[in-house]
Amino acid sequence: HPSNHYPAKVPKWNLNYIKKSFINEDYSKKNKNFKIYIDRDQDKILQNNNLEKYKNHRILINNQEIKKFLLNLDFKIIKPENLNLKDQVKLFNNAKIIVSLYGAAMYMINFCRKNTKIIEIKPYKSGNDFLRISNLNGLVHSQIKLKPVVKTNNNQQGLLMCPISTLEKYL
Repeated sequence: HPSNHYPAKVPKWNLNYIKKSFINEDYSKKNKNFKIYIDRDQDKILQNNNLEKYKNHRILINNQEIKKFLLNLDFKIIKPENLNLKDQVKLFNNAKIIVSLYGAAMYMINFCRKNTKIIEIKPYKSGNDFLRISNLNGLVHSQIKLKPVVKTNNNQQGLLMCPISTLEKYL
């Protein structure tokens, strides 16, 4: 694992090595105007009003509302797990704006070009792992820190509600 499972401690040389290993010149010639929303697609878990049961998961309760809002702004809704690594690298390398819930898929911001705008939605007590990766890569990183709707036992997790008006301020 490139950061020994501690993204906040990943060395810059490691990020550079990974980036250089996967990005080729063809990627640089592509259009870099993609606006991306990383969809964790966990809405189905909450379909039975079982908030208490899933309080220790990281889920955006209003994910469908956020997707609808962002689609109206010409965002692409992606599920990285449905793409091969090469396509993920290309997509992130050509992104202009990325909106995502705090999580493993955000490691891919390492492939973004300088000044790409990153909007990270996260539990307010979770770490600044991806902010550090953004800073090392010259990305413009904002964090929307939210208090979980249901009290959780883990600072990294929580059922989160991100008001559209709040998200809109960061776009």
